[in-house]
Amino acid sequence: MKKSLIIVYGSGASFDSGFRIQIPRIGGLISPPTDLGFFADLPPFLIRDNYQALYEFITSYFPGGAHLRLEDVWTAISLNHKHITLGTYHWAKEQHDYLLKEKCYPGMDMVSPISYFPFSGGGVISTPSFTRYKFLGDCERNLRELIYDVYSSYISPSSNNNFELLHSAANQSQVCNLLGYATFNYDCYLEETLSPRFKYISTNDNAEDISQLLHGDVPIVKLHGSLNWKENSTPRDVIFQSPPYQKGHQSKPGYVANTEWSQPAVIPPTIFKQEINDDSRTNDILTKTILQQWRAAIRLLIESDKIIFVGYSFPTTDYHAQRIFHIARMRRAIEGKPPFEILYCSGQQNRKAILLNIFGKETKIVIKNKFSDLCTSSELVRFINS
Repeated sequence: MKKSLIIVYGSGASFDSGFRIQIPRIGGLISPPTDLGFFADLPPFLIRDNYQALYEFITSYFPGGAHLRLEDVWTAISLNHKHITLGTYHWAKEQHDYLLKEKCYPGMDMVSPISYFPFSGGGVISTPSFTRYKFLGDCERNLRELIYDVYSSYISPSSNNNFELLHSAANQSQVCNLLGYATFNYDCYLEETLSPRFKYISTNDNAEDISQLLHGDVPIVKLHGSLNWKENSTPRDVIFQSPPYQKGHQSKPGYVANTEWSQPAVIPPTIFKQEINDDSRTNDILTKTILQQWRAAIRLLIESDKIIFVGYSFPTTDYHAQRIFHIARMRRAIEGKPPFEILYCSGQQNRKAILLNIFGKETKIVIKNKFSDLCTSSELVRFINS
């Protein structure tokens, strides 16, 4: 009887996949940045000259020279935005100074197109009036545009596409049956590689029925959403753009007005993940879409005897991700299934202690550094054929 296999990708996989990105504003080709190296890998002038709100926030909030992760910045913006409502700090001075210089999205966070001053003689000015969330709102919109600009402008590898090599190796195994992929990445490099032989898990699917999950093409479960899923304000909706995948159908952010905007349907890689951790959002379409991904991932993991992790570093703050692996191990133990067998590949980082803490000391773990070395390695051959 064949063993079941799932492959889990993090940002390190995209970095070493063979794909390259070409951002028009900076020229040249670079590897897709990881969460850890997101800001370090981009030239400072790119943010300074094109994402003014984000630049103002980073330079004023973080000390100079700080090594910032994407998670660090997005967490800080989200936390401070929430605390405007909670009243611990209002960001009023920073917003005032920002509005004197910039208005990145003039139709967003607007109260009205005209400001009235009834207590000073009823005078009227034509300057737009914004809510107190304008500056930090623009910071997050800037960040979403930056993420889109960075990851959507890619060049496919002419050879050595490591996603393709690993997929081919898994499919050729006489021992393992590939159930699908779970990825924490926003980018669509995996879809580019597999198109059209893949499928997404929608809100209408029964994500807890393994037979339905495995029916048809190989599932790609995107735990943080995807650049080619479009979130609309009116009507409130999330639209899957594929399969079949088309690079030009990635969802470019557009912010016209409070009730007229669209953006990629993604959630931030933060501790909070309030989009899927807030009871009041139960009926929100983005929340439903993302929660469906997490349900599907748990179901696939429970059915998997083997897991290949590529480029995922198990950040200690990502309790949501650790939770699904804890649950899968727990359910397998309850059902009398053997412990996981794990092949772990994530650069030079040794995460064996973390893996043993999550999956148990009885777990068989093979470590192989670098995605580009994994695909032609003897470790991979032995893992998928034993």
